[in-house]
Amino acid sequence: MRELQVVRLINFGLSNKEISAELNISEKTVKTHITNILRKLKLKDRLELILYCQNNCVS
Repeated sequence: MRELQVVRLINFGLSNKEISAELNISEKTVKTHITNILRKLKLKDRLELILYCQNNCVS
């Protein structure tokens, strides 16, 4: 669930610092979530994640 929230906020263009403030978690936790998301989806970086979401995600 938290990873989905992180993905949504990345797609809104928020930085790790902004995401951490929005979700009330540390920046390190945000980075960990992003690392896990990229690993699970076999993506290289957040730009690939954004493009992946544009092509595969609903809302």
